[in-house]
Amino acid sequence: VANDGGPLTISVSTRPECSWTARSTVSWIQVNSASGTASGQVHLVIAVNTSGTRVGSVIVASQQVTVTQR
Repeated sequence: VANDGGPLTISVSTRPECSWTARSTVSWIQVNSASGTASGQVHLVIAVNTSGTRVGSVIVASQQVTVTQR
């Protein structure tokens, strides 16, 4: 992700009967669609980064997605 931040979307693929939740492990990643049932998308907003490279994670249905911002 670029240092100026902005929106980011994660696609979730699962069976129709499966529900899922999403949460960020860091304050600079905001999760706007934190849950769903069946396949869908998680919409994130990444804050502006005024320092060096940073790494954070989003946990979606117990799976970790790493976000690197430079």
